[in-house]
Amino acid sequence: MADLTARVADVTTEWTAKLLTDGLEADAHTVTLGAAERPIARIHFAFEPDMPDEMRNALVEGLAQALADVL
Repeated sequence: MADLTARVADVTTEWTAKLLTDGLEADAHTVTLGAAERPIARIHFAFEPDMPDEMRNALVEGLAQALADVL
């Protein structure tokens, strides 16, 4: 469990640093690929702070639909 915790901390720190550098903020939106019982990939989103919720939702929904169409 300690290895997993260290790995999560490393990845989270790197991702957060990149977001801050780009001026983005993490968001709760995700797109999960694969079966419900066993995801094979998950996409987490970060947006420009002033992006309206409607635009965020449309972007995530559009990407999810595009992925579903090709998988």
